[in-house]
Amino acid sequence: MAALRVRNVNLLRRRELITEAVADVNGHAVFGTPKTHQRRQVPVPRFLADELAAHVAGKAPADFVFTAEKGGLLHLRNFRRLSFDPAVRAASRDSPRTDYGTPPPPWPSPAAPTSKSCRPCSGTSRPP
Repeated sequence: MAALRVRNVNLLRRRELITEAVADVNGHAVFGTPKTHQRRQVPVPRFLADELAAHVAGKAPADFVFTAEKGGLLHLRNFRRLSFDPAVRAASRDSPRTDYGTPPPPWPSPAAPTSKSCRPCSGTSRPP
């Protein structure tokens, strides 16, 4: 997503055209083709299209859709450190979690049936 440019976003059809990728190699951005070396279209969910339209409004076609906080290319290392990791920490503080990182169910789950509650097959044949 860091290499996505405004010209590759079609909000009328709610599609993004993936034509290039960017990798961080020793602190330098290296642009190339996506992993499959083929262009592909990705659907944009309806609820996101309006927000994305507002986000790209006023940007030039060659501009990146997602940029660093001060502009320019979004580097994964900085994005994780400055945005993603703090958001994950905040979300984990705000919602009750179990030891496995999933929220508890809103109701107790029913007990699993035991072999005592299972009925034996009533003379039906089973395939081998």
